[in-house]
Amino acid sequence: SLRLALAENYFRKALAILPREPDILCSVAVMQLMRGETASSLATWREAFKLDAETARRRIGNLHVRQLFERHGIHDAMAASSR
Repeated sequence: SLRLALAENYFRKALAILPREPDILCSVAVMQLMRGETASSLATWREAFKLDAETARRRIGNLHVRQLFERHGIHDAMAASSR
C-alpha cells in the first residue's frame, strides 16, 4: 500500500540519521513483515535485539506483531528472531 511504502521510507530516513536506534529497526521489521518479507524482517529483528534486547522484546511481544508473525506461520516470534 502507498501508506506503508511512505511510512517505511520515513523510517529508512530516520535510520540514516540514527542507524543504531532499536525502536526504528523494530518498526522497519514490522513493515517488512506486513509486506510478507519474513526473512528480512527476522534479520532486522536480530539486529534490534543485538542493540537493545529489552526494547526488541517489548516490541516483538506486541499482540499485533505476534499476530503478523502467526499469519506468516511463525508461532514463536522470539525464538525465530534469535536464530
